[in-house]
Amino acid sequence: MRMDRKALDDQRMRRADAARSEGPPKQFSGHKSQTGISEPGETKQSEGVAKLASLSHSHLPAEFGPTNNHFGMVEIIGQSPQTQAMLDFVHRAAANDFPVLLEGESGTGKELMAQAIHLASARAPRPFIAVNCGAINPNLIESELFGHEKGAFTGAVSRKPGRFERADRGTLFLDEIGELPLQDQVKLLRALQERRIERVSGTEELKVDVRIIAATNHILLDEAEDGNFRQDLYYRLAVMTFIVPPSARPRGRHSVAGLALSYSTLQANEKARPAFDVRVTAVSLARQHPRIGKCG
Repeated sequence: MRMDRKALDDQRMRRADAARSEGPPKQFSGHKSQTGISEPGETKQSEGVAKLASLSHSHLPAEFGPTNNHFGMVEIIGQSPQTQAMLDFVHRAAANDFPVLLEGESGTGKELMAQAIHLASARAPRPFIAVNCGAINPNLIESELFGHEKGAFTGAVSRKPGRFERADRGTLFLDEIGELPLQDQVKLLRALQERRIERVSGTEELKVDVRIIAATNHILLDEAEDGNFRQDLYYRLAVMTFIVPPSARPRGRHSVAGLALSYSTLQANEKARPAFDVRVTAVSLARQHPRIGKCG
């Protein structure tokens, strides 16, 4: 019998409460370098410029308060209950090494959460490697994940390490995991179970130490029960789960103010000039403006 969504959510809440009762989460170390994240480079901030940025925003009342939470070069902005639930989960997930499954609509911050979990964990000094399972040619998925040897197929002119090798001792983020073909799900399951991989056309197994964080915009349990996703792989991935709600997008006045303050400070740091002033009236107008797509 299929488990309905409410029962699934109740089960996940009980699991989260049990994890929370085990003790306080490990504090993140705030690493800012050697993370392996293939994102735009981290902006170096001088102390003098940071002081310039801190002199502005005097027109905002104290109720707006601090609205950002830094995880190295990643920050999650907001004070809504949904954002606080995200932050609580980030800390709990970072305190252990279990696989994580993030579910939610596109644009709700699943990859941002994955990066924050990595940067708050003991694996932070090692690589964070992301792969979009839905954007890879199905014929090349095995090669992308596990690598290939020279001559494995037409165009394989040299040995190439896969994402698992590149993420060794770090974190592998499998985005859109629900799009992974069934035949490749079997190979992924074996890699997770054995912690060993074999390159395409390879003759030896390679031991890998990788923490898996997967994300999907599907209800993956439903997909598994419909036969579109392997149930054994689902339960291997869904050790810790979090459903990112659409309301996690920045909508409230505190979130809008936090985004404005963050952008103002960022511009001040990059251009070595005072941050522009953010007034309550500007925040109110911004909240009334329609936000479409990933900002909506």
